[in-house]
Amino acid sequence: MFSMLMLFSLAACGGGNSTETVSNSGNTPPSTAPASAPVPTESIASSGEQQPEGENGKTLVAYFSRVGTSSLSEDVDAVTSASLRIGDEGLIGNTKVVVDMVQDVVDGDEFQIVTVEPYPGDFEETTDLALEQQKADARPELATHVENMDEYDVIFLGYPNWWGTIPMPVYTFLEEYDFSGKTIIPFITHDGSSLGRSVNDIRELAPEANILDGLAVQGNRAEDAQDEVNKWLQEIGIVN
Repeated sequence: MFSMLMLFSLAACGGGNSTETVSNSGNTPPSTAPASAPVPTESIASSGEQQPEGENGKTLVAYFSRVGTSSLSEDVDAVTSASLRIGDEGLIGNTKVVVDMVQDVVDGDEFQIVTVEPYPGDFEETTDLALEQQKADARPELATHVENMDEYDVIFLGYPNWWGTIPMPVYTFLEEYDFSGKTIIPFITHDGSSLGRSVNDIRELAPEANILDGLAVQGNRAEDAQDEVNKWLQEIGIVN
C-alpha cells in the first residue's frame, strides 16, 4: 500500500481544473504548457521602479511551473484535460494561480524558473523524466537567471510537489545563488501530500537562509485559495 502511494501524479479534478503537482498519491500528470510555448533565455534585472521592501530590501516571487517550460501540440484539448486550466491569458498551472494571489498582496518582482531543455508535453514522458531526474540527483540547466539577487532580502518560492519535494530545476535555482541572511518563504501546490520533504530540502540547499513556514495549497482548490493565502501571509508576519 505504501508503494502505491508513491505514484507520480498531479492534483486534478477534471472539468478544466488543472494542477501540476507530482505527489505521492494518484496518477494525474503535471500540468502542461501552452501550445508551442517558447523556452526563453533571459534574466531578470532591476526595473528601476519603486518596489515594496521586505525587512531589509526588495521582494522576489520566484516559481517553477511546467506551464511556460514545456510545450503541447496545438490541438491539445485544454477544456477537458485534467492537467490544464484556462486562465485569462491562456493555459495556466495551479502554482501560477497561487503566485498571482501572493503577488496581489506583496507586489514583488516576479520570476519564473525555466529550463533550457523543455519538459515534454506527453503525460508519460514527463512523469518518467521527472522521476529519472530525481533518482539521478540531476540539476537541469536553467534558461532564466536573476542577475541582481543581492538586492532581494525576501524570496517567495513557489513550486508543485514533484515526488514529495521540489522539482529538480528548483534545486538548480537554489544552488545558483547565495541566500545567506535572506528569508525564503516556500509555497506549494499538491495532491494530498502537502509540503512533503520540500522545506527540509530547501533548508539543506540554503542553510544560511531564514526559512519561514510554508503554505500548501491543494491543487484542485487553487482558484479559491486567496483567503488561505492572505491568512498565511498574516501568520508569518508579512502583512498585518
